[in-house]
Amino acid sequence: MAFHDRHYMAKGALFVAAGNLNHDQIVDMVSPALYSLSDRPETPYRAASRCQAVTPVVFEDRNETRVKFRILFRSPNDDDGRNARFNILLNILGSRLFQAVRRKRGLAYSIDSYILMYSDVTVFKVNAEVDVNNLAKVIILCGRELRKMVETPVSNRELKHAKNCLINGELLDGEDSYSRMRLLGHFLRRYGSVITTAEMIKIYESVTAQEIQQFAAEIFRPENCSLAMLLPNDCQVSPEKLRELLGNELQ
Repeated sequence: MAFHDRHYMAKGALFVAAGNLNHDQIVDMVSPALYSLSDRPETPYRAASRCQAVTPVVFEDRNETRVKFRILFRSPNDDDGRNARFNILLNILGSRLFQAVRRKRGLAYSIDSYILMYSDVTVFKVNAEVDVNNLAKVIILCGRELRKMVETPVSNRELKHAKNCLINGELLDGEDSYSRMRLLGHFLRRYGSVITTAEMIKIYESVTAQEIQQFAAEIFRPENCSLAMLLPNDCQVSPEKLRELLGNELQ
C-alpha cells in the first residue's frame, strides 16, 4: 500500500480508450476514479545516464537442471527516433540468435530478444533457457552475434525483411482497438503526441543499415552489459567466468 500511495497519483495517470466510443460518456465514467487519486507531484527519481555504471553480473542458485539467463544493455532515451531503430535491431538480432543457437545447433530450449521502455531509459534484453552443459556455448554464441551487429552492416535483405515485418505490424495494429489503445498510450506517454501509422511507416523506411550498425555499436559495449542468471546448484562454471566469456566476445 505504501508503494501504491507513493507512485499512483493523478499527475502520473493516463487513461486511453479506442473504438466506437462516446468521448463525453467516457470522461463521465472515468473522471471519478481519476479525481480520487492523490494530486501530489510525481515521485522524483534520478534519471539514468550514459556514465552511470551497470552491475556486470547478477545470479541466484536454484535446484534446477535448466539455466535461465538474460543479457541486458541500457540505452538512455533521447527521443531522437530510437524507437524505430530499436525495433529493427530487435527484429534482426532476434532472428539471428534463433538461427545460430536453436535452429542450427539446438543448444537452447528458447531464445529471444526484446526491449523494455521506461521514461528515462530503454533496456535491450536477450533471454534464453538452456541446459547447464550448453550454458557457456550459448553465451559465447550470443556475444558473437551481438559483435557481428557492431562490426558489419546488416544486409539489404535483412533490413528489408525487418522493415516489412514492422510496417505490416503497424498496419494490422490499426485494425484492432486494443492495439490502437496501447499505441496511443505509448506515444502520448513517450513523446507527448500521437504518431500516425503513415508517419511511423515513413520513419521505418528512412532507417539505413549504417544507422543500425552505429546504433548497435552505441549499445552493445562490454561496459554497458549486465548478465543475470538463475543457475543450478551444481553449476561448474562461475558466474564471473561466464560474464568474462561474454565480455571477451563483445570486445
